[in-house]
Amino acid sequence: MALCELCGKTDSLQPVSIEGVQLSVCGHCSKYGQELGNNLKNKAVKKTTINIQPEWRIVDNFSEIINHTRNTKGLTIAEFSALINERESTVSKWQAGIIKPNLKQAKQLEHKLGITLLEKEMEVNNLTPGSKIKNSEFTLGDLIIKTKKRFNIQ
Repeated sequence: MALCELCGKTDSLQPVSIEGVQLSVCGHCSKYGQELGNNLKNKAVKKTTINIQPEWRIVDNFSEIINHTRNTKGLTIAEFSALINERESTVSKWQAGIIKPNLKQAKQLEHKLGITLLEKEMEVNNLTPGSKIKNSEFTLGDLIIKTKKRFNIQ
């Protein structure tokens, strides 16, 4: 008799997979998972490979590219916005860098104007579980670390 890894009850245990995690659970908790059989310990853990597809993002100097393209073509903001079927206020904000065009708008601009506004953000192939991807975004973990440092919490 051993302790169930899910509820803590002392009972005979059976191996199950619950949301992809292999646990030894009692008869009552086994209904929450898929039975694996008694030879769980003899099975080798299969190494899976993750293939992340590249994501597209708007280039940093999109406002300069849009402004330069409009000026090169000798168009006013009104004429330019009519050409690409967008509001004048939207085009003005793009040129000022206040807002970015979304991916659909950027693809349309690239097609209509013959410019490049999109680039691949990340291309990672053949990652194994446990390997890390460096990410420049601010995460919840970063916030906790920063808060601990700010308030000298151990």
